[in-house]
Amino acid sequence: MKSRPDYRGWHPAYIVEKLPRLWEKRDTGRRERYVLTCIALVNWTDQGVKNVRETLARTEAVDKLVDDFGIKNWRLYWTMGPHDLVSIFDAPDDKSATTFVLAVGSGGNVRTTTMRAYDRDEMSEIIEKLG
Repeated sequence: MKSRPDYRGWHPAYIVEKLPRLWEKRDTGRRERYVLTCIALVNWTDQGVKNVRETLARTEAVDKLVDDFGIKNWRLYWTMGPHDLVSIFDAPDDKSATTFVLAVGSGGNVRTTTMRAYDRDEMSEIIEKLG
């Protein structure tokens, strides 16, 4: 009688169970691989400028939103030039990043232009795919 092959490592249920761990373990140095980095160029609306003295309190309110959307490494810089603030953050996926930025903008104090940013390792992978 033939013995059955051992499929434990390849059984679909096993693979599905292990999937989240597959990308969580990869590390590019400062952050986990599945995280995407975003840069948001932020401008105050008329309402935001009128209430500029409350900018620090509004920032504290955003600090509380960060965990709700799975945002990591959130940084905010007040700037001089064409943009009033610049925010850099890591998000688990595009939907979380978009929801976070929309939640911040829904207060009516800022407008944002958000860009997906790639680090050196991610850009290397993109270049490799070009062939």
